[in-house]
Amino acid sequence: MFFAKKANKQFPFIVFDIGSASISAAIVVADEKNDAVEIIYQTRISINSHRYLNYERLFSAMLIALKAAAENIEQNRLRIFSENDFNPKNIKDIFCVFSSLWCVYGISAENFIKEKSFIVSERFISDNIKNSETELKELLQNKLNQNNIPDPILMEKNIIQTLLNGYNVNKPYGKEINRIDITLFMSMISDEIRRKVRDIIEKIFNTDNISYNSFALASFSVTRDVFSAEKDFLLMDISGEVSDIMLIRDDVIVKTSTFPLGSNFLIRKTAEALNIIPEEAHSLIRLFFEQKGSNAEHQDIRKTLIAIKEEWLYSFRKILSDFAGKLSLPKTIFLLVDTDIASWFIDTIKNDEFSAYTLTQQQFTIVELRGEIFRKYCYTKNKDKKDCDSFLAIEALFARKV
Repeated sequence: MFFAKKANKQFPFIVFDIGSASISAAIVVADEKNDAVEIIYQTRISINSHRYLNYERLFSAMLIALKAAAENIEQNRLRIFSENDFNPKNIKDIFCVFSSLWCVYGISAENFIKEKSFIVSERFISDNIKNSETELKELLQNKLNQNNIPDPILMEKNIIQTLLNGYNVNKPYGKEINRIDITLFMSMISDEIRRKVRDIIEKIFNTDNISYNSFALASFSVTRDVFSAEKDFLLMDISGEVSDIMLIRDDVIVKTSTFPLGSNFLIRKTAEALNIIPEEAHSLIRLFFEQKGSNAEHQDIRKTLIAIKEEWLYSFRKILSDFAGKLSLPKTIFLLVDTDIASWFIDTIKNDEFSAYTLTQQQFTIVELRGEIFRKYCYTKNKDKKDCDSFLAIEALFARKV
């Protein structure tokens, strides 16, 4: 826990969800005696999209949206703190969680077997995963370099599972064993991205107590905790510019992959096909799913979406085929999608008979991780009793956990 041990105290902190379609931020309250969190204020700022994807332009737009979200939080913080009887100086912890457009991540699995039993120590684990750390770091550096993102630096290094003689153990030190299996998760980010994000937040909040994490690790950790009965599943995050998929077996990530076709791909392709601007395409798609608008518009959108579906499914199927190998895939997909046109992705995946019956031997069960899923763990004080934003809920719960 990062909270000081004080009886019956609540501790506010701030979370920033740094995505590729929007930036959201929240003031969150945690109670040391309660695992749930409360979001007492939140805001979301859209990142302006363009007809053609340009990384530098998108990066600049992200920083502008981040600054707007941070200023909104700071401008409302004193009022919110007063209403909740918090000391205005009480904010100490700020968490920045990045979608995979801004960072890269990966896993490495190692096992050590000895004929004679040995005692597990922190030094033993540290010494024996050095090669894995070096190889994984080089792999992630190459990924960033391939995307022309300079100056990669380490953002996270976490052991996400330790098996002692085949059993999952949270506290391995001091145990006598013959075999240990370790799964390491690492993420890297451009030094320029972290530095510019840090400069904005430090200037507005006058603090350097900032943590940096990947949404991949946060979503895996929280989903595994909330759905503890599910040991094997696919976890999918469809953001503005990219789609991430992780394969989880026996409670640990075993494979990860990303392809550059998110919700903005759907909008851009529609805009290109109909020769309209992205904002108009987004509006027409939304009206189509709401069954509003003219029949002529519906016909145009329907034809366009059929063509787009095949392109998106090609990348989706390729990754699932790579994941499957000689084993069938889990049938459950936990899906996060930060768009008001989520139904298109859900229907596309559900109705993809190739993936469902070739790779899983049965139809996918899709669980959309909406705010209502986290109602037991994250709640708000809104008068309209809206559920927590699902992305902010995951990030707030992850921050509470670490």
